[in-house]
Amino acid sequence: MLGTTIDVGADPASPIDDVVISPNASVCSSCHVPDLLDVTNPARLHMEQNGGNFAATKNPDGSLNPADVESCALCHGPGRSADVKEVHGVGDFQFN
Repeated sequence: MLGTTIDVGADPASPIDDVVISPNASVCSSCHVPDLLDVTNPARLHMEQNGGNFAATKNPDGSLNPADVESCALCHGPGRSADVKEVHGVGDFQFN
């Protein structure tokens, strides 16, 4: 899964100066952290404490640097205490 590039830096042809939000943090922060610059937001802090990164960069091959491990699935995975599908009612949406 890829992160979300938020700044391509000075050289759009090279990934090494890109700034990236890690994959899971990118998905969750699209709703849970409307102000990404607010470093005191509890949701952002929770994501960072569990491996999310809001200021990663890319290696020459396009992979994330640092390649932190996002441990979200431990609590938010299928059948876990805060299963995303259960908490957000995925499957109950009218247009799934």
